[in-house]
This record gives sequence, structure tokens and C-alpha cells, in this order.
Amino acid sequence: MSSSGGQASAGVNGGNTYTITPGAALGSGLANYSITYIDGAMTVTPAPITVSATAASMVYGSSAPSLVYTYTGLVNGDASANFSGGLITTATSSSNVGSNYLISRGTLAVSGDYALTNCVPANITVTPASITISAAKVYDASTAVAASGLTITGILGQTLGVVSGGAVLTNPNVGSAALQSLNNLVLANGTGLASNYTVINPTFGSVTISPAPLTVRATAASMVYGSAVPSLAYTL
Repeated sequence: MSSSGGQASAGVNGGNTYTITPGAALGSGLANYSITYIDGAMTVTPAPITVSATAASMVYGSSAPSLVYTYTGLVNGDASANFSGGLITTATSSSNVGSNYLISRGTLAVSGDYALTNCVPANITVTPASITISAAKVYDASTAVAASGLTITGILGQTLGVVSGGAVLTNPNVGSAALQSLNNLVLANGTGLASNYTVINPTFGSVTISPAPLTVRATAASMVYGSAVPSLAYTL
């Protein structure tokens, strides 16, 4: 017997069967029979493909990354399979920090000589976003800025508080000071969640140092008529 579907290279053929053609039977005693040959049918089913989603990460507030995958199951020397559609994920730009955001099969499909029979999921991990810090204080000759003098913002105008810690300026002077570093800063929830942000590698914003108040008080004095005006003094 012979069939065009009898080779390992035979494709699925769009679901159509291959004809099995019998003939030229051999064996002892066949001369005693009138042989009728009836064609048969061979069906080639798709070979199974396993897809494995690739784990990924994204920063809080950013768009979900492109979802990629690898696959196994190619046979017969094939270099690739014909995929369509794509994976999906539960992660969005508003997803909180964490690693429980699933990447799953979605609309991903394969056609031709293969069938997608197994999709191994993976997760997207959302990592904390950086903060922007501005500072304001009254001049006090110190480079330290207390928590109460800090304004901390995140993405989309979210604000955060401070549990403890502070910041350090490059110098204490009005008009020239800039933020230099943080001092054990611990964030608190505001309109945004503190857990969605990190104090590592912040963006330093503006610094406003207001002049400290200074009172000059003239010292009372006296003089004899006709004498020179005495030296004038004051206290601060």
C-alpha cells in the first residue's frame, strides 16, 4: 500500500485526508482469490506545541511591556511555527508594586501543522517608581531640612508624606542652595501609596530658602547741648 500522507513530512493538509491506495498484494494462496482493492484514508493531526511566557518587569505607572514567549515541539526539521494573536497580562499602568500579575495565553494561536496544546504562564513584576523632592525652609545656617520642609511627589501628581528622616542641602544660603542627598527618609502614604515608590535615585526639585527675620534695635543715647553727636549704636 502507498499514501502521500505516509511520510513524516506530510502536512496536516487543512484537515483533509490522504488517500491510502492498496495494491499488488503478495502472499501464498492469493491465486485462489479475486482481490478487490478499496482505498482508505489517512489523517495527519497537528503536532503539539508548548508555549512558555517570558517573565517581565515594569516600573509603577509605566505601560505594560511587550509580552514575549518561547516555544518547543517543532518536528521534522521545521525552523518555526505560524503564530497569530498574542499573550495578555493583568498588569496595567495603575497596578501597584508586586509580582502577582499573570501573563497568560490570551489570543495566541498556532496554525498549519501544529496545535498549541499547553501555555506555561509567567508573571510581571511591578517595581517602585522614583520620587521628586522639593524643599523649603527659613534660613537657619544649617544644611539640614526637616521632614516638614519637604514636598514629595510621584507620578500623575500623586503626593506622599514623610514618616521620618529629612534631606541635606549643598549649602545653607538663600538663593544658592540645592538638594544634595536624603537622610534616612521614610515615606508615608498620601494621595499615592508609599509602597509604590522608592527613595533610591530621587529627582531633586527646587529649594526655597526664605531670609530669616532680623530686628535691629537702636540704642538710646544722650548728649550735652552744643557737644558733638555721640556714636550711634544698635543691638540685634
